[in-house]
Amino acid sequence: MTSTQTESSTALRPGAVTIAIWLAAGIAIAGVAALLLSHTPARQRLIGILAAAQGAACGWLVSLVGTRLKMRSPVAAIVGGVVVGAASVALTSVLWWQAHARQLKADYKPPKGAAMAMAMLNQATDPSDPQAKKEMDDFRADLKARAMPPDTSFPEYLAFRVSSFSNSRSAGQILFGAELLLAGLLCAGFARARAARPFCESCGEWILPIRRHEFTGDDANEIAVLTGSDHQTPFVSASVVLSQCRCAGRRPEVLVVLESADRKAAVRRSSTDQDSPLKLAEEAFSELAARIDAAQGLR
Repeated sequence: MTSTQTESSTALRPGAVTIAIWLAAGIAIAGVAALLLSHTPARQRLIGILAAAQGAACGWLVSLVGTRLKMRSPVAAIVGGVVVGAASVALTSVLWWQAHARQLKADYKPPKGAAMAMAMLNQATDPSDPQAKKEMDDFRADLKARAMPPDTSFPEYLAFRVSSFSNSRSAGQILFGAELLLAGLLCAGFARARAARPFCESCGEWILPIRRHEFTGDDANEIAVLTGSDHQTPFVSASVVLSQCRCAGRRPEVLVVLESADRKAAVRRSSTDQDSPLKLAEEAFSELAARIDAAQGLR
């Protein structure tokens, strides 16, 4: 490899700047999504479902940004996806909470004379009778609860969200954490799927699918033999995908996914696999391409 090729390859590798720009764009997407969803009517703020949709949408958008920026670090995509998805749901919840708190404060009207009654009760001497003392304490607590302004804390809002099926304050916090995790994982899944796609260092472009076909029955086993994946267990299907970049004269890459009859496991062979790449001779590749053409009626 020449020095020019080395410099070109190094320049194409995803660096810290690319990842930082991608992450900044992801945070911006998370913020915009949160602002839009903050206007969702209260009855449509379904616990879990809306968070899942939000995480998937953010993941799809950041994956498009990653494609444009050629951000191809799967690890960074996973970490950044979790951050973006969870941050978007968290910000949406905070905006909902603030709107809920403003509404509670606007609706609150302290009862007349409550402050004076509370002061008189505090100055009064507790009765010696235990039952009477308990009744006075209960009355004092009830009066204090009605006189005090509503609790507008974030944990109290989370408890309010789950009040239709649970009176536990911790239930709201647990479900909120589950929503953050769900949105983060979905967002990371979309982001990683794009970042892990094959990439050509020579032309600096993604290696995209150009042809695909699924063989079944005896054809699947013949494809397995042709690609050097012959096993004792017969295969019922063989999915073949040909992908290509923009390099002139470069042979398409091959991906073969073989599914066995028991459907317990699939064999995946790819020419872009770094650990054990699928290496096809020119004759084998030509025959594979010819079989796809024949199966699709092009020959």
